[in-house]
Amino acid sequence: MKYNCNINGKNFLLKFNGVTSKHGFYKWITVEAENKEDAELQSIELIKEDEKITKITKNSSQDSPTLHLEEIKISEEDMNNSGYTFYSENNHE
Repeated sequence: MKYNCNINGKNFLLKFNGVTSKHGFYKWITVEAENKEDAELQSIELIKEDEKITKITKNSSQDSPTLHLEEIKISEEDMNNSGYTFYSENNHE
């Protein structure tokens, strides 16, 4: 079954426009999985392996970022190309 998973990343220390600060993001990922739990694990693992985010993350090992499932849907539509939607954690509730 195909699942679209919206993953929320938090506590990512990133440098934008010369300023390093904490950011979060949302990203939709489409995976083939047996069930929702497997889809969640697969989508989080894909982000952990994505060099687009791992190469720019500046966190120390004592201040690790977190990833969790925000939303999941069964779907035929592939959302893997949606990209990352970043937000500043200083302004996000």
